[in-house]
Amino acid sequence: MHADFLAAICAEPDEPVHRLVYADWLEEHGTTQAHLARAELIRVQLAREAADPDGDDYWALRTRERVLLAAWGERLVGKAGIAFHRVRFRGGFPAAVKIAEPLWLHPLLDRFPIGTVDFGSYRVWSSVVPRLTGLDAVGPGWGGALLEDHRRGALHNLRHLGVRGPDEPGVEQLLATEPPPNLRSLAFRSSFRFSPESWQRLLDSPWLPQLDTLVVEEFVSPTDQALASLSGTPAAAGLRTLAIGEGTGFRLSAGPYLAGLESLTLRIKRDNDPAAARGLWDVPLPNLRHLRVTGMLVVAGGPLALPRLVTLEIDRLDKAADALALLDAAGLPRLRRLRMGQTEPHLATILAALDAAPAAALRELLVGESPSYEIDLAPLARSRTLAGLNRLEIQAANAEGFLARAAATRGLASLSWTGVRPSEAAKAALQKRFDDGEMVGGLEPAGEPDFPGEEGWL
Repeated sequence: MHADFLAAICAEPDEPVHRLVYADWLEEHGTTQAHLARAELIRVQLAREAADPDGDDYWALRTRERVLLAAWGERLVGKAGIAFHRVRFRGGFPAAVKIAEPLWLHPLLDRFPIGTVDFGSYRVWSSVVPRLTGLDAVGPGWGGALLEDHRRGALHNLRHLGVRGPDEPGVEQLLATEPPPNLRSLAFRSSFRFSPESWQRLLDSPWLPQLDTLVVEEFVSPTDQALASLSGTPAAAGLRTLAIGEGTGFRLSAGPYLAGLESLTLRIKRDNDPAAARGLWDVPLPNLRHLRVTGMLVVAGGPLALPRLVTLEIDRLDKAADALALLDAAGLPRLRRLRMGQTEPHLATILAALDAAPAAALRELLVGESPSYEIDLAPLARSRTLAGLNRLEIQAANAEGFLARAAATRGLASLSWTGVRPSEAAKAALQKRFDDGEMVGGLEPAGEPDFPGEEGWL
């Protein structure tokens, strides 16, 4: 019976009914705890995908998903896990993998509803591409082989394409063709750098109007100019997710065509000169829900309105007033996730603003960027914000005492820390909650990619 259910799921991976029927069957006929965990993970992940980030259900489901994956993820992958560098679950099963050994891939595609594969050499893997809906991290020298496969229709099913490697002529040739009909997401990874000419080729190409997601991690030309040209291009009006990296500053002031964005990531170069980061934007972003900024950020350019923002991740801020401007723009009662990197000097100011909000609904708080820094966590221990959290992550060298306070916060289901050795009392309290299944976490590295839209990774 298991094989029949898996065959149906693999044949129609986008049909949730097959997964839900299997979850029902596992709950009725499953013989192990792993069967019950799989059933719950199926339901939780499908419900989270359908939930509205404005509501508490979405954030509670994110936390439960994190708990289930931490406790059961490796066992649900099973022995096949030796083939994966990383694996991402969707609807209770591996859906995206990073893999290095070609011999493993074909049987894994038959066993799991894997749609997206991340690997290093396109020529080695091109035979499986027609079976995929997502292809990422194509390595050096990919251009000619990818273009040839595209011309013969092998990329027809792709919804996502990510490339890396110094093959600018390959990109320009690819962008001169008609895109795969189902493609909605295009990513240019860190080792591919756009020149002004190749960037303009993208803006003029038939690919851009078809996209709802665009990721560009490096530019040769100034990022301000690239963003100005993008925001002034009507073909960009369909973008809902945009991630732009490695620029000295960002200013989206040239046109209205990015107003539909729902998720925005800006990676500013780490420059000690605050003047190098020249503010945010002058155009309204009325639909933006998720904002992530790394590097020094200076809020400037007039009034900032982000009426639908629920996620705010900020790395370094010039002054506390910039943090308050962002929080005010977001509307504190709506904010559900807040990450503060090297913003420890402003922690008390930010928490005071959150506590003063009439109905603050923060559910995830991530504080600190380096385990070698000390942070004054007394304001957090006193804050009423702590009691409403589902998830807390701390990177600090002096949080031992605070962990005992966090362990007693009953609603907290995910607690992790870096750079801290808990006291014996805190360790005992935390271990009891871990053993009882009330909480997951522990000593964890930072940078786990669970920004909204990136959930499900092990």
